[in-house]
Amino acid sequence: MIGLILRLFTGGMIDGAGTGLLVGLCACCALCGLYKCASCSCRDCGCIKRCLLCTGVDRFEDFELSVYVHEASFTGPHSPCKVRVKAGRYEDETKEKEKLNFNERCCLHVEQGTEYLDIDLVESRGKVVLAQLRIDPVKELLDSKGTLGVLKTFKMKQKCKGLLNPRIKLTFLLEGADMDDDSGLIEDLDLGQETAIILRSHMARMAEAGQDVDSLSKLELACNGTKGPLDQFKAWGARERVWLRVRMPAPSEKKYWLEIYHDEGEVDRKPPAVQMDLMRVQSVQPDPGRDEVFIINYIDHQKAARRLTFASVHQGRNAWVELLTNTITLVREEKDARRKKA
Repeated sequence: MIGLILRLFTGGMIDGAGTGLLVGLCACCALCGLYKCASCSCRDCGCIKRCLLCTGVDRFEDFELSVYVHEASFTGPHSPCKVRVKAGRYEDETKEKEKLNFNERCCLHVEQGTEYLDIDLVESRGKVVLAQLRIDPVKELLDSKGTLGVLKTFKMKQKCKGLLNPRIKLTFLLEGADMDDDSGLIEDLDLGQETAIILRSHMARMAEAGQDVDSLSKLELACNGTKGPLDQFKAWGARERVWLRVRMPAPSEKKYWLEIYHDEGEVDRKPPAVQMDLMRVQSVQPDPGRDEVFIINYIDHQKAARRLTFASVHQGRNAWVELLTNTITLVREEKDARRKKA
C-alpha cells in the first residue's frame, strides 16, 4: 500500500528498490521526529510557556541557581559518596569524598515549571541513593530570600538501610540576586563567594543571639568569623582535631592573637595550647598537592621560622586561607594607622 501511494506521488518514476529505500528513509525520519518530541517539553514553545506563566499554572520563570554543598553527615558505615543536585532535566554533582566534606559548588538551570529540586547523597558509582532532600523552589528559595546566601543544615530522608540521621549543609544563591543586609561590609573585604557565605552565616547567628551586627567594623567581622575546627598535622603524619580562632585584644592590650585549643569547650576557660602574636604570621599558603590542607608560616618568640599544617574540616581550605590572610592584612593596616596618628 505504501509503495502504491509513493508511485502515485512520484508518477511511477521510482521502482521497487527505490521505493524500499525511500520507505526506510521516511521511517528513520519519523523515528527521529518521535525521539525529538519525546525529549521536548511543551514549555519549549515560547507561546505556551508564556501562557502557562500568565495563567498561574507555572509559579516562576527560568532562573540560574548555585548550590554550595559544604558537608554531609550520617550515622552508619562510611564509604566514598558524592552529592547530586537535580532540577528537572538538568543536574550537577560534586566529586566523591570519603569524609563527606565536599565544599563544592553545583550550578543548575531551573526551568519554569520545575516542581522541586532533588538533592541526593549517592554512593560513588551514582547508582544507589543513600538519602534525599526535596526542595520546593518557590517556598524554600524564591519566597524565602532571607535564607539565600546563608549556610543551613537540612535533614535528609533516609533511602537506604543501615544509614541513620542523614543531614547536609547547603547554601543557595540565585544568580544576579541582591543580598540585603550586611553584604556591603562583606563586599568591602573582597572575598570569594564561599568565604562571603561563611561570614554572612556568622553574622546571621550573631543577630539571632541578639548581638549588634550593624556596628561591626571590617576587622571585627573578620576576627569573629575566623574560627572553627581543624585537623592539625603532628609528628609522623598523625592528625589531631583542634579549634583555631583569632582573638581581638582585651581593653588593656594592643595585640591580636592566633590561638589554638584542643577543643571548643576550652575557649576562654583554659589557656590555649598554642598562642602567637598575629603580627608574627609571615604567610598563609594553600598546599598545592592536597585540596584540604593549608600551612601557616610564622616566627616564634625565639625568632625562629616555624610552620603549622592544618586540614580543613567543615569549611573549605580556600575560605580559611582568605579569612586568615584578610584578617592579618586588616590588623597590619590598623597598626600602620595608629603609627601615623602617633
